[in-house]
Amino acid sequence: MWCPVEHLTAEGYDMQFGTNVLEQMTSSRSCSCPHSPPSRSSDGHARVINTISGGAY
Repeated sequence: MWCPVEHLTAEGYDMQFGTNVLEQMTSSRSCSCPHSPPSRSSDGHARVINTISGGAY
């Protein structure tokens, strides 16, 4: 993804950084909603697994 630098997020970050970095953090944080208990693994710890595409690099 090669966004023009002029395209900004609502917070003022360039769109590529907002999509590739900030969105991942926001999505991970939204998984830990205080109104519902998180899924737990067999060892009792919650996990968030992020994956990336090697083609981007």
